[in-house]
Amino acid sequence: RRVHGMLSTSTDLPVVSTLSGVAGLSHLGVIRVAGEEAAKFLQGQLTQDVALLGLTEARLAAFCNAKGRMQASFIVFKRSHEEILMVCSRYILAATLKRLS
Repeated sequence: RRVHGMLSTSTDLPVVSTLSGVAGLSHLGVIRVAGEEAAKFLQGQLTQDVALLGLTEARLAAFCNAKGRMQASFIVFKRSHEEILMVCSRYILAATLKRLS
C-alpha cells in the first residue's frame, strides 16, 4: 500500500468566476491510498467501510482518535479497486497523512 498527499499550490486560478461556473478549490488537498490492500488498510480507521464503496459513489467519512473524537473529515471515492482518494482541507492534510501512515 502507498499513501500520498497532494496539495494544489497554484495561485493562478480565479477564486470564483460566476460567468463560467468555475470555483477555486485551492483550500482542498487529496490523500491517495493505492495498492491491493488499500481498502483493508483504511478499514477500521475511517467511519465508512470503503471496501463496500462502489466506483460510481462518493461518501463522507471521518478519521477519529482512540477517544472517538473526529480528527479529519473527507469525501472518499475510488478511482479503481486499488486506488482510493480522500479529499480534505489542505490545512489538516499533513497532520492527517502522518497519523494514517
